[in-house]
Amino acid sequence: MTRIFLFINVIFTFFVLPAHAKTYNQLQGPAFSDPDIKTEMDKEWLKQPIKYEEWGEGADVVIYLNQHIYTTAYPLVKKYAKDNNLTIIIKEGTCGYTKGGLYNKTIDIGMMCCPPHKIDRLPGLSFHTIGIEPIGLFINQQNSVNNVTFSQAQKIFTGEIKNWSEVNGPDQPISVYIRPHCAIKPGLWHRLLKNKDLFSFRALEPGSIKTNVTMVAQTPEGIGFDNLWQVYNYKLEHKIKFLKINGFDPENPKHLAANLYPLYQTYNIALWNTPELRNPSADKLVTFLKEQTNNGYFRKILVPADTLRESGWKFRDDELIGEPEE
Repeated sequence: MTRIFLFINVIFTFFVLPAHAKTYNQLQGPAFSDPDIKTEMDKEWLKQPIKYEEWGEGADVVIYLNQHIYTTAYPLVKKYAKDNNLTIIIKEGTCGYTKGGLYNKTIDIGMMCCPPHKIDRLPGLSFHTIGIEPIGLFINQQNSVNNVTFSQAQKIFTGEIKNWSEVNGPDQPISVYIRPHCAIKPGLWHRLLKNKDLFSFRALEPGSIKTNVTMVAQTPEGIGFDNLWQVYNYKLEHKIKFLKINGFDPENPKHLAANLYPLYQTYNIALWNTPELRNPSADKLVTFLKEQTNNGYFRKILVPADTLRESGWKFRDDELIGEPEE
């Protein structure tokens, strides 16, 4: 029955939806960057060794954990450090912090919430995908709308659709909240609209994930987007809900694994792989994190790399670089 249901949904999504839905897909940005396009660095940078900042001195491994995964991953890494008698210094950060730490060669491992861009692909780095997580469009719980087409979602965020009644909802003007971080990266919110300029000029930009979620929870006509992990962290499930897109649910990992739900972010770990920069303890930690992910540590909403491989997603070595063939 499940296979029949998914088959029917695929037919509906790609063949029954109005023709203008495909036109709107031209507003989408790329899901991934070309792994062969890299940043060249000068000879002085290439000779530079890893040198920890003062806060990392004396460590066996220094790692930036992305803020989206930090709360869940931190205790796992600390336990690993204790079990293996290692001093692992962990900092919470963003993709920007990770980029800076790698560029300055002050960290062994950096985690990103998005696919690497050319500027991230520095000499000596390899990227290891642990999984993907849905990005949900969330609205106030009082709103009667439960599902939109992808085209409607795009039109809501561009401002072409201005009232919820246009998508079978209440007669209320739509208030749009956006958080377009990692502006030049592929994937993420760029899969909805490829650049910030396409968002409605009326859209409001909360300064943090928490504010983004809270504003929608307090605004009956509001809509925003963010990764499910962080929305869950603020425990506002009883005040907000996630919209299905084309009938596919962001809270159903099977829909994301089958590439039926269209919005997601990619968790990658950047690791040095050249002999002069490689840290064996860092290598083992990354292997451990991948194993834990594939064994279900984050499985509630994160689709791990092993499942993606089984579902036909494209990998180059250990890095996710493409969606399944249609």
